[in-house]
Amino acid sequence: DFYQPEQFMILRFNPDFARRYIDNSFRHSSFEKIDDFQEVISILKQESEEKYREKLISIAHLSLNHSYYLLRYRQNDNNVIMRLRAWGHNVEVICPWDLRQRMREDLQKTWGLYEND
Repeated sequence: DFYQPEQFMILRFNPDFARRYIDNSFRHSSFEKIDDFQEVISILKQESEEKYREKLISIAHLSLNHSYYLLRYRQNDNNVIMRLRAWGHNVEVICPWDLRQRMREDLQKTWGLYEND
């Protein structure tokens, strides 16, 4: 999807999962760990849409001990969506807001398949 606009993403991983499967692994040259939580906040202040900025910053503050990663990706890249789904509950999209909402909606639809069991 080289024709799609490039966008940044911040992910939050369960710390145990990150230690076992993400840290010290090669994903992509743009996939980098953010070791300083204040850098997460700084990136959100600079890069996120203004109307969602404060909400995203408050979401990021919910789990300070988790592992945060920054990456650049092509918007609407299905391979990225599939990777996020494969990581399941071990990863949370902090931003961008629209991708966070897409993942939320996908999970709600999936839950709808099982909620009446």
